[in-house]
Formats: sequence, C-alpha cells, structure tokens
Amino acid sequence: MSIEINTSNNNNHELSKDLPNNVNSKEELALLPEKYLSNDPKRPLLLEDRGESYTFALNPVTYSVMAILVIECLERLAYYGINNTETAFLTGIYDPNWTAGMTAVSAVSYTSASIAIAYTSPFIGGIVGM
Repeated sequence: MSIEINTSNNNNHELSKDLPNNVNSKEELALLPEKYLSNDPKRPLLLEDRGESYTFALNPVTYSVMAILVIECLERLAYYGINNTETAFLTGIYDPNWTAGMTAVSAVSYTSASIAIAYTSPFIGGIVGM
C-alpha cells in the first residue's frame, strides 16, 4: 500500500509505508531501495530533486553539534583571554613604552563597561532583529 504526498511544486510522489523515514544506522540504511543510496560512504543517503542530486550523512546533527561546541569553546577562550589581560594592557603593565594612558581605576571601569556590553548586546540584537 502506498500513500501520495502533494509537495509545494504540485508533483505527486509515492512513498511506501515500509520505508524508514528516519535513517540513522547502517541497518536502517540496508532497508532503503538502491535509488536512495549514494556511493559515498560518509554521505550514503541520496535525494534527487529537480535534476539535482543531494547526499546526506546518517547522523548530520552530530557534526553540527560538534562544530557548534568547538566554536563556542574557542569563542569563550578568546573572550576570557582578552578579558583577563585587558586591564594590564590598558595600564601599561606588560610594556611601559606602550600604554593607553589609563589609570588602574579607569582601566577597570573600561573593562567592566566592555563586559557589560558583551553580555547585553545579544539581547539588544535580539530585540532589534525582531
């Protein structure tokens, strides 16, 4: 028995209820007909639409989550690295020849203001983007 799905471009496609609709393992991959399989071992799922061929990995969310976690870790590392050394650079502790001419109090105030901006700007951006 098959069902028909009407897509946005008004083409009718027949899908079998016996086919898995969420393929995440090689066992489920073996249940698919050959026309849904690509020859790429890293991206074994194949979708052909309007003459274009698209291949997909079995667990694409895993790759996305790993990329997001790595980017977030690097972003936090950069933020805290700059945050911890900002006052020392502004007061000239690291190099007396280069200084922003700030006192310790003004450098700490500047650093605190930059922290406040860093933590509140996502909320402002969210409100403006609405």
